[in-house]
Amino acid sequence: MRRRYVKNPMKSFAVVTKSPAEALFFEQMKKDLRYRNMIVCRVEAETLEDLIKQTQSIRLRNRYDRAWAVASLSDYANQEGLDLKACLAEAKRRKVFLAYANPSIFLYFAMHFTLPQKKCSNKDLASIIRKEFPGFDFTREWLLHDGTEFHLKLFKHKGTESDNERAFVSDSIATGDLSEINFIVGYPSGAPSFLADLADYCGEGDVAYNQKTID
Repeated sequence: MRRRYVKNPMKSFAVVTKSPAEALFFEQMKKDLRYRNMIVCRVEAETLEDLIKQTQSIRLRNRYDRAWAVASLSDYANQEGLDLKACLAEAKRRKVFLAYANPSIFLYFAMHFTLPQKKCSNKDLASIIRKEFPGFDFTREWLLHDGTEFHLKLFKHKGTESDNERAFVSDSIATGDLSEINFIVGYPSGAPSFLADLADYCGEGDVAYNQKTID
């Protein structure tokens, strides 16, 4: 009798965000890196706490192995009494994870080209990004037309982003200010970072078929 080999299925990794543009960016990432086990969900969330609750609901309903609520804090600028430590604790209690950037995911984008100063505004960060992408406009419309290769072209600068990431995190830890970005540094101590966890669950990515675009 022929022996059958069963390959263990990859664990599922869900990314939940309220931003239509962020959702599309992560869809680009999924496609470019061939992350078959990555699921991207967009939800309506008035508060960061609501985003965390909905992330838990999505995880439980679909039995996902891992679920991250991803937030640009500028999207919650009107939320009164926003307490990041309390939100991180709430995420842990609900067995999901929270990744945030302050003011926004623009901080992560800009790190692919330079080491941003602390407390940069979205306008400052957009100016950095537009030096490489002159028409940069982080909307679904731009990503669907002029920005279809946005993630892939960022990926070309992954080494620079990693170097700037380490410098930014080292300075944040030294000053004790972890309020700006939790995409990279795990907080509270011992928690995984979003980017490291993504790589652990989905791999480093396969861009061989897009090599011409990267080059």
